[in-house]
Amino acid sequence: RLRVMLYEKKTKWTTELPKIVKAYNETPHSTTFFAPNYLLNGVIDAPFFIEQQENNLEADRKLAYERTKYAMCKRADSFDEKHKDVTFKEEELVLKKVPNNDPTRTKLSKRNDGPFKISKVVNKWTFELKRIDTDNQKIIKAHVSQLLPFFKRGSLPSNRGE
Repeated sequence: RLRVMLYEKKTKWTTELPKIVKAYNETPHSTTFFAPNYLLNGVIDAPFFIEQQENNLEADRKLAYERTKYAMCKRADSFDEKHKDVTFKEEELVLKKVPNNDPTRTKLSKRNDGPFKISKVVNKWTFELKRIDTDNQKIIKAHVSQLLPFFKRGSLPSNRGE
């Protein structure tokens, strides 16, 4: 909407921003079904032709909270179904993914760096790594989503039924 508004009026975006923020705050949220302005301030800015209902703000806030919690649980379940649980142990070899926004990354750069040895399991999701192919023993912390298991050549199990 901002782009269309700026194109039509030929004004700076900063002059139109308050109108856009107001419109956003008056639009009901897809999860709570309430406008943010109503939940925060108790103000309903509905047009004159929409019939006003008597509202209980505290009850509506509780309902919005319940709907938000339900949506969060639904998204978490969806995430858990799609992502397998990966666990790594100390002394295990791993590869670390090179981020897409890494300044040294080019079209032909390798996607993974390593191998690294897990020197410490900080918690279920965070690991301390040491590079094994150099003398540089700098410790790197990495999230489980950045790690892949490392397999030496010829160590993969055969899946040809041999």
